[in-house]
Amino acid sequence: MTIRLMKALDHALGLPLCTALAVVATVEKRLRRAPLPGSGWAPRRVVVQKFFGLGSLALMMPLLRALRERYPECEIELVTFESNVPLLRRFEITKTTGISPDRPARFVAQTLCCLLRRIMRPADVVVDLEFLSKYSTMMAFFASRKRRIGFDLASFWRRGILTDIIYFNCARHIQDIYGMVASSLDAQAFYRPDESPAASPRREAHERVRAMFEEWSGGDGEARWLAVNVHAGEMVLARRWSLEKFARVVERAVRELGAYIVFTGSAQERPRSERCIAMLAPDVRTQAFNAAGATTLDELLELLRCVRVLLTNDSGPLHLAAVIGTPTVSIWGPVNPGLYAPRGPEHHTVYLHYPCSPCMYIYRTEAGRYCNFEHPCMETLGEDIVFEALQRAWQGADA
Repeated sequence: MTIRLMKALDHALGLPLCTALAVVATVEKRLRRAPLPGSGWAPRRVVVQKFFGLGSLALMMPLLRALRERYPECEIELVTFESNVPLLRRFEITKTTGISPDRPARFVAQTLCCLLRRIMRPADVVVDLEFLSKYSTMMAFFASRKRRIGFDLASFWRRGILTDIIYFNCARHIQDIYGMVASSLDAQAFYRPDESPAASPRREAHERVRAMFEEWSGGDGEARWLAVNVHAGEMVLARRWSLEKFARVVERAVRELGAYIVFTGSAQERPRSERCIAMLAPDVRTQAFNAAGATTLDELLELLRCVRVLLTNDSGPLHLAAVIGTPTVSIWGPVNPGLYAPRGPEHHTVYLHYPCSPCMYIYRTEAGRYCNFEHPCMETLGEDIVFEALQRAWQGADA
């Protein structure tokens, strides 16, 4: 299913269902209340729900780690989309359950099976980290009849079902907000720059990536690689910087920094990477290679580990690079980097601070509604400021 279809079905089917469940939950809440943490109560089973956003899933690892440390005997299960499962299993923090939205029949069958398991074996606590999804709210209702924690939304279908409200502040970093979620369960989640929960390398993937780099560089073992991600996922295409500007920055990186270039992305994104490579000058094109769709997840992580810097739009690979310790340069427009950008001096953000930006935030995802969808925050962002940030990151990699 496409994102557009999923949203339409979520609203058309989910709104009446969640409204009915909210009535039931409201009655239940008036009759009983779960004991609060800190009074001797400890959960034996916690379900955490987060379906969308690979970057958000990477950024929530301190939350899961905090729950694991606070309740070492507790069974913690993360429910997400099936495509996210291979990455999340590398963190080795929680049990992970995947639901596939690709085929409607399979999606319905997996959802019903998941709901049946929840009803037969409910959790003490469910933490719903989605914001507008009726689907996740409905799943939360059946996951736990005791405590349901989630972000506030001024709608009865949401507030009626949740037992514990977390107020979302768009002026704070998402990891601080996840820290508030942890606090509601008497745990402490905070940013630890010295930890990389997915940092353990995979030998076979590492060797394949090194062999690939050696082949592309003609056996130059000292080649210094720059990874470039010109994509931003299908959810918000307005986050994509222009290919022409990417190409000009890449040309300067090859000529002024002596970089070899590797383009990343999925198989569906490979043609866009090819278009960017075709825009390069002939002398630069010989040092630019397209790995989009040519790597497994393990190989992508090892590729990001082996490069000197990642240059990227606001996207999932940005957070994958950050979580394994690779310096990044990220380009931002409709989204506030103060909310989602990786933390640390090795991560450089490029953002013009337009008065109408950010126009995409947690309760609205219609990027461009203030500028007639012309996106000046991205269109007027020049390559000079991006290259300057890249130079700083490139030089900082020597430190």
